[in-house]
Amino acid sequence: EDKWVIMYDIFSIHPHNFGFVETSDFKTFTPLGRFNEGVMKAENFVSPKHGSVIHITKEEADRLIKYWDDKNKNL
Repeated sequence: EDKWVIMYDIFSIHPHNFGFVETSDFKTFTPLGRFNEGVMKAENFVSPKHGSVIHITKEEADRLIKYWDDKNKNL
């Protein structure tokens, strides 16, 4: 898909959280909610502390897509 998810820090709320929006053109944005208040779910932690972004190669992305596609087929 030709979409991007943007994660942003929400400093003004307690407990602390991150918000998410989705866009395909960086002009219009669809809200996805916050951790555990929308489609984005926190895993392996109770409260988000720091966001991080990493670069992956196309081969790594393809491998992740295959892994999660296969995993979802078994649900």
